[in-house]
Amino acid sequence: MPDTTHCFLNDPLLLELSHGANAWGDVLVDTEDIENIPILTTRKSIWTNFSVNVIALGPDEDGAERHGIAWRHNTAKKAACLHSLLSALYKCDKWVVEPSKDTEFICIIRMIFDTTHAKYFTNTPALSRLNDIYKHFPVVFTKITAVDKMYAIELHKKRVQKLSDIQGHDMTNEMRNTVYMALKNSTHWRVADATSSSFICYILLN
Repeated sequence: MPDTTHCFLNDPLLLELSHGANAWGDVLVDTEDIENIPILTTRKSIWTNFSVNVIALGPDEDGAERHGIAWRHNTAKKAACLHSLLSALYKCDKWVVEPSKDTEFICIIRMIFDTTHAKYFTNTPALSRLNDIYKHFPVVFTKITAVDKMYAIELHKKRVQKLSDIQGHDMTNEMRNTVYMALKNSTHWRVADATSSSFICYILLN
């Protein structure tokens, strides 16, 4: 029989109880009937139904995107909402709920996707030219006229949408992280963080 002690002790609900900020009875009480717990199908449905933020943490080793679930600032009655939140998260088959080592997060959700595509995210291709970027990833690049040999890299929205339709969930954050890591791994340019949220980053050719 597998040892489940570690998983049990790191369960998000038990971690919340161990913090001591809330009474056990307040956390464990079922404040709503099971029929009233919202059905979560997307990451957006989490923050629209609960007073939490869903924070991207980047892809895991196999390419699965991970997000931290954190209370919004000044959220009242956190203990009363916790049971419904975790129940709703556990019921969804779009992700796996994992404990968080960071007390900033209630828990971590790890997105589930077709593992046959995992290699696509982990073994990023070697990039040496601008055309390599466009060839391997759904991106476009724009010349920055004020700086010689500098380009802004951004996602091609229609290509990412098509990929998202194939995978069955929004691939935007996963692709941003994957492209950024592939660019960082190249020795043919230097990578600078973007000053606009519409861009992934800037690259300065050597």
